[in-house]
Amino acid sequence: MVYQAVEKPKYELLKIENSSHNFPIHFHKRLCIGKVISGEKYIGINDLEYKVSKGGIYIIPPNVAHSCSTSGDNEYLIFSLDFGEINNLKILSKGAEYLQMDLNELIELINDPRNTIFEKNSISGNTIINYLQHYFEGNYDRNIKISGLANKLGYNKYYISHLFKEKTGMSLHQYIIQLKIKQAKRENGNTNLLDIALENGFFDQSHFIRLFKRYEGITPKEYYKSKTERIVY
Repeated sequence: MVYQAVEKPKYELLKIENSSHNFPIHFHKRLCIGKVISGEKYIGINDLEYKVSKGGIYIIPPNVAHSCSTSGDNEYLIFSLDFGEINNLKILSKGAEYLQMDLNELIELINDPRNTIFEKNSISGNTIINYLQHYFEGNYDRNIKISGLANKLGYNKYYISHLFKEKTGMSLHQYIIQLKIKQAKRENGNTNLLDIALENGFFDQSHFIRLFKRYEGITPKEYYKSKTERIVY
């Protein structure tokens, strides 16, 4: 698999070629817009699967749990941006150029709710879920006790776990692991992998590498290297 990334504070450009990796259920904190250049991509959410063929474009809103897989000789591009930047013409122009689209076409695509096929699965507005997400984001690198959180909210841990899985499509453990990985991805790669692993709440380096590859399709070392390579578009 060829993996190239350009990560900025408010947006990210990603290009993946020849992927055979089946990405398990995960989420993104940013709005993601993808374009399939060749092959086919399959996006699964709950019990539904969406097929995106060559030339197809898809949108996944923030915090929506989904899985991904591809078939054939594939290549796809992903432009993701902070949701608060959806009206930032400077960033949108970069995304449109990268996705090989007209700027007005991209703006229309984002603003048309019929195109966000996963919007109905949004979990915004659920007080318990929002509280848990906020807490996890600030404490992902610690040994989180679900029973203590549940007691604080006035529920038992089994109810909290079931509710979170029902509303987000992933377990509490899956969610926390992905927060750790997303934070680790912000490193520049010059730091020792063991230090990165421990700083982000992983047991050890091998634990970090194994989970990173499971969710990202490549090793941490390969990912950090990809960030130094320039994507041509």
